[in-house]
Amino acid sequence: MQQLDNTLIQRRVRVPVRSTPVIPLPLALLTQARAILLVIVLGGIGCLSLGYWWTVKTQQDWALGYQQLQQLTQQRRDLEHTTAILEAQLTQGSHPTLVVPRPDQFLVLTSSPAEVVTPAPAPPLPLPQSPPLAY
Repeated sequence: MQQLDNTLIQRRVRVPVRSTPVIPLPLALLTQARAILLVIVLGGIGCLSLGYWWTVKTQQDWALGYQQLQQLTQQRRDLEHTTAILEAQLTQGSHPTLVVPRPDQFLVLTSSPAEVVTPAPAPPLPLPQSPPLAY
């Protein structure tokens, strides 16, 4: 048995050690496929996040605009209601602080007389002067 071990030791073949191991082709393809898939997944997640953000932002802007429209509509209704009440009170004369003015309290403004604007006469045209002939 001892001799058998010695012959095995002597027959051992030395394989040179490489500094960079060679990766089999299928394993290299799987590694590249994984990297590409990671980029695709992250890009998809980014696109979905952007689409979700845009959807939420659009809905928030629409809700804000709709709320402002509702407020303006309510203010218009309130103004119309108040105007109708005031008109009814004026026609019925039931409002004590609103009094129809008497003719002696009227203030009549007369317009000033119209001014007639006369155009100013045009200045006389200067005579063309000829240059001196000689000195």
